[in-house]
Amino acid sequence: MMNIIYKGKVKTIYESDNSYEVLIDHEDKICAGNGKKQDIIVGKGLVNSQISAILFEQLNDVGVKTHYLKMAGVNLMRCHFVDMLPLEVVIRNFVAGSLAKETHLRKGIHLNYPLIDFYLKDDELGDPLLTEDRMRNMGYSDILIGLLRKRVLEINLVLTSIFDSIGLHLIDLKLEFGRTIRDATLVLADELSPDNMRLWSQETHESKDKDLYRKDQGGVFEAYSEVLNKLTVLVEERKAVVVESSTSSDPLPVDISEFDVPEPKMEEPSPESSLVSSE
Repeated sequence: MMNIIYKGKVKTIYESDNSYEVLIDHEDKICAGNGKKQDIIVGKGLVNSQISAILFEQLNDVGVKTHYLKMAGVNLMRCHFVDMLPLEVVIRNFVAGSLAKETHLRKGIHLNYPLIDFYLKDDELGDPLLTEDRMRNMGYSDILIGLLRKRVLEINLVLTSIFDSIGLHLIDLKLEFGRTIRDATLVLADELSPDNMRLWSQETHESKDKDLYRKDQGGVFEAYSEVLNKLTVLVEERKAVVVESSTSSDPLPVDISEFDVPEPKMEEPSPESSLVSSE
């Protein structure tokens, strides 16, 4: 029996046979409101793990560093063991959610430039919004803040291209980062699924994400499965093109070199963090 390192709201992290790696099990539970609303949707864990694997693989292939290594089962991912930053970073391409509630911006408007917001990951405090001045006083250097912004823009560029290809708008996206236990490399961690992003149909503007559960609209498993099926077809089509042309293995024609920010020096002070991801 595998030893549990950490049990979160919808994922459990286990020890692996390598002290620098962990196994992450995606469960069928779905939560909203910092866990105040919870249910079980049979099959959701499998679908989310498969969506996450596809997207992490696409990011790894274009040089964006993530914690993902490979699938270790139908809903089990083998990942780098990381020391998580107690931050949530949200990037917004369209007005929705809290941005629509807290400003005079109209829901659904496409932003002229992606908006990046930092939040302190702390359920007891309600995950408050952080200014960069607050972050500096908490021990985050300008270099680290700049690197996080760079990574978020890279990820958004890649994922927006992917979802555009399958007829979905990437409305917004919540990301979490950490440093690998092995060598302190900054990597994208947690998951990439409709649980932590908003996806709207470009044709009907219908949600294909957790808002269906938040608003009691139903059809969560069907929407998530539709996203997975479209991504699977896209990846297979691109693999076939690569095999046929034998010119490139890059999954996407994107250039992330424009976001050129130096890696922070390891000796710089870093803020307190927890060893593993917490949802």
